[in-house]
Amino acid sequence: MMMTIQVDVADALRRTGSLKRLGKATRFALTEWATQTVRHIKTRRILKVRTGHLYRNVGMEIDPVKLSAIVGTGVGRAKPVIYANVQDEGATIRKKGKFLTIPFPGVLGSAENYRGATRVIRSKKGTLTIVMKSDGRPLFSLKESVKIPASGWISGPIREMDPVLKAVLDPSYLEAVAKKV
Repeated sequence: MMMTIQVDVADALRRTGSLKRLGKATRFALTEWATQTVRHIKTRRILKVRTGHLYRNVGMEIDPVKLSAIVGTGVGRAKPVIYANVQDEGATIRKKGKFLTIPFPGVLGSAENYRGATRVIRSKKGTLTIVMKSDGRPLFSLKESVKIPASGWISGPIREMDPVLKAVLDPSYLEAVAKKV
């Protein structure tokens, strides 16, 4: 999951007449925005974190030639996370084998870890559940599909940083930065 921001600085370039300094200023402004955005995504923590893998792999990349910034998973030195888009936008996950095993709160590991010590029961409503043979404690619910709700874990913070992006790309701000750079 990634979002690309491209900057049209033609008007600002005409006004300043200094391509080199304005390019540096734009790179500086984009880098500042991307850094703040990545920090905002990682500290906002919309999702419940179990391993931190998703947040750890949020990165940024600045293209100085195109004057563009990319923020997302699998960007820069970060590794791609295949479920990032599902977590952000939501999706319906369908079974590949017999059933999806959904753990109940407090259950660690997968259904494989409990092989031999469990049995499957069907409730009066028809719900299949894997329970411990010894005490009947429910471990996993068996489902054919599960709807993952959209969390906006990455798109939400990026949208929240939109005013900052507009501010740092304002021609008057870029002109002021170009004088300092």
